[in-house]
Formats: sequence, C-alpha cells, structure tokens
Amino acid sequence: MPIEVPPGGAAFHHGWTFHGSPPNERADRERRAIISHMMTTETRWHPTNVHEIYSRYRRPDDLEIDEAFFPVMWREDGYRSPFIDRISEPAAA
Repeated sequence: MPIEVPPGGAAFHHGWTFHGSPPNERADRERRAIISHMMTTETRWHPTNVHEIYSRYRRPDDLEIDEAFFPVMWREDGYRSPFIDRISEPAAA
C-alpha cells in the first residue's frame, strides 16, 4: 500500500513487514532517509520467496538472518550484537 511521507515526516510499519521506497521522481534532488527494521531474533528468511532488494542480505542456503546486516538491539536474555557498543562509543578526543 503506497503512503506519502511529507518532508520531515515519518512512517512506522509492523515489525514483520519489510518495506522500501522507489526513487522519488517528483523531486529535483535526492532525498535522505533513516531506516530501522526491528524484528524478533526468531525471524528467518522464507525458504522459497526471494525479494529483489532484501534477499541480497541473505547468505546462500541459509535461512538465518545475518547479524552483520540486522544487528540484535535487544534480546530477552540481555544479548545484543557486540559491535553496537563499539560503534556507539564517542570518538576519542
């Protein structure tokens, strides 16, 4: 279902819905966006459905979601992808 998000606006989608956006053909310059897909750590790729964009992040012959592309922000046992803390630390002065 297409939705139009005005400049400075935001759109939120159900966590089980991958979404995307085609090129903006009505603007004379590129647009910028911040995207975050939040999903359960139990999420797996569909064994036969291939998505032209998101399947590029799928390892061959593997249904597990690759943590390098979809880091774990929080899990009930307290685990999160180790590199999150490293990249969120302030740079040394």
